[in-house]
Amino acid sequence: MFSRHYRKVKLLFGLSDVVLIALAFEAAYRTRLRLHFDHRFYIDRPAIAFLLGAAIVCWLAIGYWFDVYEKLDSA
Repeated sequence: MFSRHYRKVKLLFGLSDVVLIALAFEAAYRTRLRLHFDHRFYIDRPAIAFLLGAAIVCWLAIGYWFDVYEKLDSA
């Protein structure tokens, strides 16, 4: 009865983590762009997609491995 509920909640926690990771990545990139150092800083779109995808996959895998989403739901 509750297994469907737990799957939905885990999915929502995972999606919220994906959104927060993307926002944090964008904020860090914009902050680095606005800092005025001697040389320009930029990352190509394929590299951004790879880095962001790798960060999301690793973060979610670690979260499921340590049962973080299960603990959040029980709290």
